[in-house]
Amino acid sequence: MISLVLNAALLAVLLVVIPSKRQTSAYVRPINPALVASNPVRIIKTNVLIRPRVFTWQEIESGDYTTYVENLRALGMPEATIRDIIIADIEQLFVKKRRDLASQQDTEWWRAQPSQAYQSNQLAQAFALDEERTTLLNRLLGEDWKKSRLDQQPDPVPLTGPILSALPDDVKKTVQTIASRSTDRVREYILQAQNAGQQLNQIELAKLREQTRENLSKVLNPQQLEEFLVRNSYNATQLRRQLEGLDVTPEEFRAVFRRVDQIERDIQLRYSGDDADSQRQRSALEQQRLAAIREAVGPERYDTYVMLNDPVYQESLATTEKAGASAEAAAAIYEITRATSDEVARIRNDVTLTAGQKQEQIREAQAEQQRARALVLGEQLPEPTTPPVPIEPPLRSHVKNPGETLGELAFRYRIRIPELREANPGIDVNRAPAGTVLNIPFATQPSIQPPLPPGAR
Repeated sequence: MISLVLNAALLAVLLVVIPSKRQTSAYVRPINPALVASNPVRIIKTNVLIRPRVFTWQEIESGDYTTYVENLRALGMPEATIRDIIIADIEQLFVKKRRDLASQQDTEWWRAQPSQAYQSNQLAQAFALDEERTTLLNRLLGEDWKKSRLDQQPDPVPLTGPILSALPDDVKKTVQTIASRSTDRVREYILQAQNAGQQLNQIELAKLREQTRENLSKVLNPQQLEEFLVRNSYNATQLRRQLEGLDVTPEEFRAVFRRVDQIERDIQLRYSGDDADSQRQRSALEQQRLAAIREAVGPERYDTYVMLNDPVYQESLATTEKAGASAEAAAAIYEITRATSDEVARIRNDVTLTAGQKQEQIREAQAEQQRARALVLGEQLPEPTTPPVPIEPPLRSHVKNPGETLGELAFRYRIRIPELREANPGIDVNRAPAGTVLNIPFATQPSIQPPLPPGAR
């Protein structure tokens, strides 16, 4: 019994002591922030993959572009992506249209340069295709698509140099917009004239160029405007062609442009007509223009300028280029032509010769001219021929202005110097006093208008 009681007491003590010991012996170690910072807990994230709905292009493509665009938008595709897809598709469509149109039309392969009518027709058809393309894109994407495309297209005009390149970006963008709209206006006018079967009106084109200048003057100061015009305007382009061969410096070109630009604008806007008053005013302004060029480049280089713009010299230059000869050969042929013209004029004014003798001597002078030309070009001498005596061309009158020269008159009326000499036998045009009435033959070959530059600014 004593043993049983002791065991029971021991069991009771054990039941009380052991749980309390477990509770009091538990030790919670405090968190050490430095230890946590040096041993960060790695959190493992799981990748959640959201599988998009699978579609095929067959589900969204449609023969109707409007439905096609709606299907793309129904997929939640960004508008920029939709725009790029539609524009690329339409560009490809119109590339094919242009190729088909070109394959249906023959070129003027027999001409050195296409005629003005052919060039105008080509430009009108290209403009019509571009209008069709723009209308389609406006209907599908709205007119805002143009704004997003402007930044991707090349600039209509280069804004280079120390003045134009320093323009603020917003001003540059405005100038490019003005140049682009100028081009659009010219193309639209040409298309309208083509559709109406009318010739291009040079005064209307000059008015379009003046509108461009006015728009530019609202965003550019006078110095910036002059810099733009001397580099990109229509008059500057024409002046570069006329001064080709003089090797002028940039400063000389600016000087000439400043002197002649306003004169050219007055001629183009006011005196481009065929009436007597317009011709008289144009003649006076062209005299001022030639005097301004002479003052800018000097007398010697001015004589070179007159020769380079003489139709006879241009014809001589074209002859030598075709034959592969040098520029010196062109000058030689030019002198041969002038000498022959002088000789023909002398024969016609020789009162001691009969009509038959004049014809015979004129044929001999022309044959000598052919032999001399062949010798300069290294060609085989042509067989003797009996060319017919040329028919006298119709004449018109011109009252000589002070200082007016033979070359200036030939350049103004687009005729050859020999023709002008022949029409005025016995008169030294260069030394004739002001007021002398001169005979001016009409041009035997109409001048071909060159294609308009982009914008015709």
